[in-house]
Amino acid sequence: MRSLRALVASTVGVGSIVTGSALAPDAVQWRVEDGGNGHWYQVLDLGKNFSSIDGCVAAIGLRGAKPCVFESSAEWNWWRINAIGQPFDGHAHQGLFRAPFQPWKTYDGQVPPFTAWTPGLPNNPPSDYVIATAVPASNAWEDYVAGDTAFRWWTFEWSADCNSDGIVDYGQIRAGELEDTNANNIPDCCEATEGCNPCLADIDESGAVNAVDLAAILSNWGTNGGKYPRADTNNDGVVNGADLAAVLSAWGPCP
Repeated sequence: MRSLRALVASTVGVGSIVTGSALAPDAVQWRVEDGGNGHWYQVLDLGKNFSSIDGCVAAIGLRGAKPCVFESSAEWNWWRINAIGQPFDGHAHQGLFRAPFQPWKTYDGQVPPFTAWTPGLPNNPPSDYVIATAVPASNAWEDYVAGDTAFRWWTFEWSADCNSDGIVDYGQIRAGELEDTNANNIPDCCEATEGCNPCLADIDESGAVNAVDLAAILSNWGTNGGKYPRADTNNDGVVNGADLAAVLSAWGPCP
């Protein structure tokens, strides 16, 4: 597994937001075989500070990522061990925020699943818009007023699996398994109208949609697909009319 200690030699950019001079640690994966979630993480200098959730999320979204939200002590400990010794200033903003006089929330408005505050923190005034900052060296978090000029580093996390194959898309792009011609870390097929799996109705993967696939739909009607999970063509949890329609509309050889 590549460590965050391996630095990229070239400039890393996030649109026009990341500074051209910033060196950044390479992205690293918390591998499933190591007890992880398969997500990829990276700490980058966004080149400026953001005083709103919208600005932060928009900047990070330019890389097809999201602000990192640590969901467990295992994830936090793994990240901080890999982050120690990197060229950022020792503080990396994460995806937890508090609006004035409001409770802490994740960037997408959820209750934080896990916290690791430094004893006595958070303590910034409730009237301020505050950001949670991960400090790997002290194995704890601190809170800072959003836009504080001292810290420009942010923690990115890639978890999207837009083609539903059980593998994080970012890793497949890095490995050359999925094309990303516009370099936004989102597979081209996921941005195309037909999606990454133009022949989802080929349930038995024979290369054609035919009577066998129709039989799989009918025999698993009302279930999650049973021994034919691909019968649930739209992954909504149940084989029903939508899946039948998918088979009938795609009848014939796969493209």
